[in-house]
Amino acid sequence: MSILSGMTNDIKDVKQDTDHVPSGKYGVVDSGLYTCTVEMAYIKESAKGAVALCLTLKDENGHEIKEDLWIQSGNAKGNKNYYEGKNGKAYLPGFTAADSLCLLATSKPLSTQSTEEKAVKVWNRDAKTEVPTQVQVLVDLLDKPIIAGVLRKTVDKTAEGPDGEWHPTGEHIDRNEINKFFRSADRLTTSEIRAGATEGAYCAKWDSLY
Repeated sequence: MSILSGMTNDIKDVKQDTDHVPSGKYGVVDSGLYTCTVEMAYIKESAKGAVALCLTLKDENGHEIKEDLWIQSGNAKGNKNYYEGKNGKAYLPGFTAADSLCLLATSKPLSTQSTEEKAVKVWNRDAKTEVPTQVQVLVDLLDKPIIAGVLRKTVDKTAEGPDGEWHPTGEHIDRNEINKFFRSADRLTTSEIRAGATEGAYCAKWDSLY
């Protein structure tokens, strides 16, 4: 059974994704919409049981956008694709993003994506370089078109401490974060598709801010 089979988007009482325009100070020059293809998408599991979809997108200029979308919590939090907050249950942001990508690019949710074991160059902490590693690749996603709403953020740089946890170092680094996915054919979001919309109104609104 695939590791993705339990990561469904129809869990009772868990809130679905909505189209919320982000606010804050992150609307910098490099933020915007990028027409991309999915160059790589594979699964990795942390030592503490959390699961991520490791994603590489390539835009029309050949620029790569990489991000790890954490789709399942670790052992301490029950290995779930959702969490329980003060306002009820909600899907992990990484799961929501990954599931939206799959639906928009392949018309299939994350939980039903086909995976194949392949050798992919993955960063190895001990070797301090990328080395060929056997991973589960989401083959149906490869080379599919997608529009990504990307933000450029300045964040705290972290390093692993003696306790095995990651802590801020006091340094800062700029990085990209995928904020939203849109279907390449019509710029619709998953929320708009569920609502029967025919125009990508949210994409236009997002684009006007960034």
